[in-house]
Amino acid sequence: MDYEKSTDETVADYYTAINGYYTLDNGISISAGYEQGTLGGVNALADETTSYFIGVTTEAGPGTFGVALGTNGTQKEAAGTITESMMYEAFYSYPVNDGMTITPLVYTKEVTTAGLPDETGIMVKTSFSF
Repeated sequence: MDYEKSTDETVADYYTAINGYYTLDNGISISAGYEQGTLGGVNALADETTSYFIGVTTEAGPGTFGVALGTNGTQKEAAGTITESMMYEAFYSYPVNDGMTITPLVYTKEVTTAGLPDETGIMVKTSFSF
């Protein structure tokens, strides 16, 4: 069990999480996680938080391709119901040379605020190692 103190030293927040992955013989790797927390000092009808994710990766050509989905941040309970905001992504990570890897990705983030559109973006991460 993970333990994290809130800003009020007399009230504690408690989190429990389970995460894992499994790699199949064909190289496909599946990962998943689930976290549940109790916020100390918060109304009993709004004191639970949850989050989860699931992802799949596999070798593709010289690099790695992956997709994932999960909750966008921690989802808080509100008056007995949990409103979920989801996020989805796909990426391809490939080595340019022995010391540099480039990972372009595309993502979509649902926005739960009424009247605001969902967010979609493209990013490129470059990693260097020496």
